[in-house]
Amino acid sequence: MRSIKLVIASLMIMAWAPFGAQAHSMTPGYEKKFAPGDVVNLAYTIKNEYDFPAIYRLEVYDKEGHNLEEGWRVDQETVKLFSGNYKRVRLKIKMDEDVKERKVLVCSVLHKVGYDEKDPTTISRVCSRLWLWR
Repeated sequence: MRSIKLVIASLMIMAWAPFGAQAHSMTPGYEKKFAPGDVVNLAYTIKNEYDFPAIYRLEVYDKEGHNLEEGWRVDQETVKLFSGNYKRVRLKIKMDEDVKERKVLVCSVLHKVGYDEKDPTTISRVCSRLWLWR
């Protein structure tokens, strides 16, 4: 009896697995970039892979996972995408003169969903590692 329940549970999980794979993506996933000046210009592509419109916002974290309040700027506060659409977002990160390297996480975060722009019940966050050096 127990083995029958396990088989049924496994079949149910496999049947629902494709629906759990929907999310969003961001490229590049990892970038190591030479930073000759005080400001580094970058571009990331965010793609909405949900079946509904979604709004994303960009966040930047240090390597310990703390949200950086300053030292970076994005060309758009939020990005609204319909299902299957993508958009390039430009990001500027400040690199202080005395700093030889800087490692950060650049993340796109699900902010609002649907045509009525409601708060999402589950928040997806896709991050890209960035290593700046000189």
